[in-house]
Amino acid sequence: MQITSTLTDTDQDWQYVVVFWLDRQMFAVPIESVVKISARTALAPITHADPSVVGVIEIAGRAALAVSLQNSPDAVVRAVSHAPVLVVQIGEAIIAMVVDKLAGVVRVPRWQIRPIGARLPGTIVHTPLGIALLLNLARVFTADQIQTLTRPPCGMPIPVTAATPEAQI
Repeated sequence: MQITSTLTDTDQDWQYVVVFWLDRQMFAVPIESVVKISARTALAPITHADPSVVGVIEIAGRAALAVSLQNSPDAVVRAVSHAPVLVVQIGEAIIAMVVDKLAGVVRVPRWQIRPIGARLPGTIVHTPLGIALLLNLARVFTADQIQTLTRPPCGMPIPVTAATPEAQI
């Protein structure tokens, strides 16, 4: 008796995701949304009305606000100078998300991606690292948040990162 699999090695059968940890939970985002992955990025301090903004980074010569997605405002470390950052694109907006730890890029079979509910911002994905929430980035941030995060305050400095090279994953 020969056992065959219906899963082929074609691109349409697989999804590439970037896996990261935040507040001891595993999350993932589709690789198509990712602009940059950096295990250690220099963050320039900034005073901002939104408490989730923890600094500013340079992306392709432009300043971008770095946002912490930690659940508790008390858990946000505002004095951090370097952190793992996942830069994503949502529509035309570029947002830098500060995470606790980056795991890297993982290839998963599409059949292992399951919706979890209409109101939740993602789906469940079974990765080799365990079960992660695959985020739908368009539902993580509101339109107002995206607008606020893509308009840095006037005169905001662009950090100099040449002295501290970034570790790329």
